[in-house]
Amino acid sequence: MEKWQMTRRAFLASATTAATLAGCATSKPTLNTAKVVPRKLSPNGKLNLACIGVGGMGGGDTMSCAKEKDLVNIVALCDVDDKSAGETYYKLPDAKRYKDYRKIGRASCRERV
Repeated sequence: MEKWQMTRRAFLASATTAATLAGCATSKPTLNTAKVVPRKLSPNGKLNLACIGVGGMGGGDTMSCAKEKDLVNIVALCDVDDKSAGETYYKLPDAKRYKDYRKIGRASCRERV
């Protein structure tokens, strides 16, 4: 006859499940009474963003930020290799282009790098 042993992982999983179910059964449900009012952000509420290393994976990160047009302005792009950053440069033609990240620091239009 085999002796059954509970592993530490199985014990923690069952204990967590039991505690969660016990907490749900004893708690009183509450309604969220917060009222959310949609509003239009002013241009001053947008974040001016300068991106460094916009070729390859950095280009994907930059484009993820660029999708949030209501919240973010991409104002500067920086990459030492124009060939790898070409796609990002093409998709964001209004942003200034730099090869040296130190020159972005002198620009007065950025808030985050």
